Amino acid sequence: MHARQVYPLPEILIPGSWTIRHSARGGHTVPKDRLLVVPLADSPFARGLRAHEMAHVRFSPERIRHRLLRVRLDTLLAVEDARVNEGACRAGLREVLAPLDDPAAGHVDPRDDLRTATLLLVAAHGTQAFARLWDVYGSSGGAGSQARRIAEEAVAVLRDAPSGPDFRLAVAVARSLDRIFGPEGESILPRLGCASAADASHARRDGYPGSAEAADVPWGELREIEEPPRPLRSGAGAARRRATDEGAVLHAPHRFLLDRRVFARRRRLPGGTLLIDGSGSMRLERKGILALLAAAPGAQVARYDGSREGDWGRIRILVRGGWRVVDELLDEHCCGPGNVIDGPALRWLARQPGPRLWVSDGGVTGVGDRACAVLTEEAQALCRAHGIVEVADARAARRALASW
Repeated sequence: MHARQVYPLPEILIPGSWTIRHSARGGHTVPKDRLLVVPLADSPFARGLRAHEMAHVRFSPERIRHRLLRVRLDTLLAVEDARVNEGACRAGLREVLAPLDDPAAGHVDPRDDLRTATLLLVAAHGTQAFARLWDVYGSSGGAGSQARRIAEEAVAVLRDAPSGPDFRLAVAVARSLDRIFGPEGESILPRLGCASAADASHARRDGYPGSAEAADVPWGELREIEEPPRPLRSGAGAARRRATDEGAVLHAPHRFLLDRRVFARRRRLPGGTLLIDGSGSMRLERKGILALLAAAPGAQVARYDGSREGDWGRIRILVRGGWRVVDELLDEHCCGPGNVIDGPALRWLARQPGPRLWVSDGGVTGVGDRACAVLTEEAQALCRAHGIVEVADARAARRALASW
C-alpha cells in the first residue's frame, strides 16, 4: 500500500504549467521557471513546508536581484522567509505553518557563527523552529542573547507592519542586518559573540543597530536646505525634441531620404524630485551622480548626509530648473559621511513635486549615526504615505520614471 501524496496547486496563484517535484525534507520555489520542489507526504511537517513554499509563490517577487538591491543574498532570503511566514499567518495558516521544524537538522552555535545563527532564527519566524532555537540560544551565553535580541528586532518590524510587510520592508530589514554584521559577514560585535556579560553591556553602550537602547534613537536635526550656485546646464545631452514623420513644425528636412521623420515634437523630460542618500555607505562618485542627473534631466535633485559627531545634517540642492552645481560640489559631502537625517530628509521630499524617488541603500540612522528598527519602519512608513519610491541607482531611477 502506497502512502498518499498531496500535490500543491501553485497555478491557482500564478497561472501556467508548473513542474512539481518531491523532496524528502527541504523545499524551494522558482516562480520564473514555474518550478516547485516540496515534500508530497501527508504529514504535518510536509503540509507546513508546502504552505511556506506556496506563500513564496503568493508573496515573493519572481526574481530577487540582491546585487541591484545592495544586500547579501543569504540575509535577504532569511528575512524573506520570515516575511512570507508572516503573510501566511495573517492569511489564517498559522496552525499549518507551526509544525515546520526539523530538530534533526540541529542548529548553529551563536558563539561560533553569530550571523548564521541569527539568520536561522529570523527565517524560522512563525514556526516551531523559532521556539526551539530561541530556547537553545538561551543557553549559549552572551552570544545567544545577542542573536535573540537582533532576531527579535528584525521580526518585530515585519510583525508590526499594519497592512502586512511588503518586499521593500524585507529589503530594508535585510540591509539593517547587513549593517550589523558587516558587508562581508564579519560581525561588528566582538569575535567571540559577546561571550561575557561585560562584552554584551559594552556592545549595548556602543548603541550598535538593533540594541535595546538603540530603539530610542531620535533622528538628527535637519539644519539647512543649502542652495549653492547652479551655473551649469543640466541634462544638456538629453533630447528635448523627438523626430516624427508627421507634425506641424519642420525640424530636420535632411531626414526625408532616410526615414521621412522631418518633423519634431517636444519631448517631455522626466520631472519630479530625486533625493540622494549621500552617506559613506552609498560610495557615490561623480560618475554615479552624473548618471542620476542624466536619468532625470527635468527633475529637481537634492543630496543629503549627516555629521556623525554633530548629530545634524544638511540637504543640498544639486539641480533645479534645468541648472546644476559645479562638478566639485558633486564630489563633496554636505556635512559628513553619516545618514543621521533620513527621516527629516524624507519629510522634505514628501513636500516636493512628484514623482518622488529616494536613491538609497535603505539603511537609515539617527543621532550618532545609529540605526534601529523603529527608524527603519518610520522611514518606510513615510515612503508609503507619500508615494516615495526607493531606488538603488540611476538605472532603477530611469525605469521608475519611465513607468510613472
